Amino acid sequence: MTPVTEIKNQPEEKRRSSAAWKRFFARMFDGWISAYPLAFLVGILAIRNPEIFGNRIISSLLVLLLWTPFEALWLSVVGSTPGKWLMGVSVKDLNGSKPTFKQALFRAIGITCVVGIPFVNLFLMSGAKKKLIEKGFTDYDSNLFTVNITELKWWKILIFVIGFVGYVVMEVYARMQNI
Repeated sequence: MTPVTEIKNQPEEKRRSSAAWKRFFARMFDGWISAYPLAFLVGILAIRNPEIFGNRIISSLLVLLLWTPFEALWLSVVGSTPGKWLMGVSVKDLNGSKPTFKQALFRAIGITCVVGIPFVNLFLMSGAKKKLIEKGFTDYDSNLFTVNITELKWWKILIFVIGFVGYVVMEVYARMQNI
């Protein structure tokens, strides 16, 4: 069982629900900051092979697959991704250490399978949230990792909001330019 630790003066179910949302927003932030650099790399591939990499679905899946080892690298080196750090989330192995790259990679692959399939991900993420609230862990964390969650700092929330606004501005600009 993977414990979820957070602010101690909240009821357990509220702590777990808060943890689920922090984990969700951490993943979204990581997606925002990784989307454009990784899409740039895929764009370079699309110039050489437009019939394969010019397809938006294939390109999107490739960006998601490229993020997976980066997430594992972040977790094994720092114990957190940029989004997790902002949301006060850290991932440790059962000994309390940062996971190895191999452990983090298998975890990231499991999560990519959950969040990487459009529409199916809504049901899988909903199930993961329900299990997190009811039992305190998700399938991709159980028996392997502890996920520690701390209180949010105001300045981290500000960075998150600035990152979100920056992403929206870049997305609107890209759509206006038909990129």
